[in-house]
Amino acid sequence: MKTRIYIDGFNLYYSLFFIEKEYKFLDPVLLVENLLHHTELEIDVCKYFTAKVFPTDTDQHKAERQNLYWRALEEFHGKEKFQIIKGHFARKSRKGKVEKPEECKDKIVQIKMYEEKKSDVNIASHMLKDVYTTDVEHIVLISNDSDLSEPLRIVHETTNKKVTLICPIHKYSFSGTHGCSRVAVSKNLTRYASNVIRFILPGIIKKSQLPDTLKVQSPWKKIDPAS
Repeated sequence: MKTRIYIDGFNLYYSLFFIEKEYKFLDPVLLVENLLHHTELEIDVCKYFTAKVFPTDTDQHKAERQNLYWRALEEFHGKEKFQIIKGHFARKSRKGKVEKPEECKDKIVQIKMYEEKKSDVNIASHMLKDVYTTDVEHIVLISNDSDLSEPLRIVHETTNKKVTLICPIHKYSFSGTHGCSRVAVSKNLTRYASNVIRFILPGIIKKSQLPDTLKVQSPWKKIDPAS
């Protein structure tokens, strides 16, 4: 079954890797193969939607790590099979009240924020274009963002394509154990998928890593990606 994968990069990163800090060198294609266990799965393209991060005062090397991770994925799978579609971050400044610490409570402060832009629009646009203009039979969405429910609804109601939803929720977050806050699966997404994977086990994440050493222009050891 010809399959195309659409990955919400930051949704995947923030959902899994704040818990699995040792296993950020993830191979998303292998992750899908390990989760679905389908020998007839024919993955033609994996589309990874993300945005370039920038160095910060607390982490001067995050952009470098991210870039190396992207290059590793493209080198390992090939740029035609693994496509990185980039949005961008918009800087925002907002005022808000301090909640903690208690001695600063209710003070008004100016907060600098960075908000990712375009990834959800890009995912929707690519998904709809692909289902109507290619011979793909099966789409796999890795996201728990309910903003993507409308393109999934359109695919579900107007085509005969199979839809698999993989919620990038760690098992500990799904169950609310090991000190993790419980995270709910988006019902707005699951109603339009024929197959739903509601959480990801730690063992699957460990099994779905890129090789320890890859040749990307010159040999280099694996490092933690920024996204």
